[in-house]
Amino acid sequence: MKLQVLAVVVGTMVLSGCQLTDNVKQSTQNKTVVAGQQVLLNKAYSINPDCTVRGTPNVTMVTQPQNGRLEIKAGMDYPNFPASNTHASCNTRRVAMTKMTYIPNPGYQGTDTATFRVIFPSGAERIERYDIRVR
Repeated sequence: MKLQVLAVVVGTMVLSGCQLTDNVKQSTQNKTVVAGQQVLLNKAYSINPDCTVRGTPNVTMVTQPQNGRLEIKAGMDYPNFPASNTHASCNTRRVAMTKMTYIPNPGYQGTDTATFRVIFPSGAERIERYDIRVR
């Protein structure tokens, strides 16, 4: 069970900076998007080793961007587990997940910030901050 929870948390994102505070994993990532286009910030999913869905992570916005908007939508896509992860065989199967997408305001170029809170069915929680550069 602990291995499954760890696989879900580790498999859902590559962290550029991460710290653990009160058992809440926090990360900050940098993303660049071309002006007028949208960028997928992250995907949240929780799956079993046999690739069946364990449940739907709850994704909420902590801070809205000032120069764009965020979409939080359910969808189907491929997970992205590292090859060494026991869930790596699931990378070839589309699974249910929640996608977080940033859409800059028309004509905007500059920087923006957005923060999400993700709570997994296991109770694991993380806060993800994105520093976004629109070029």
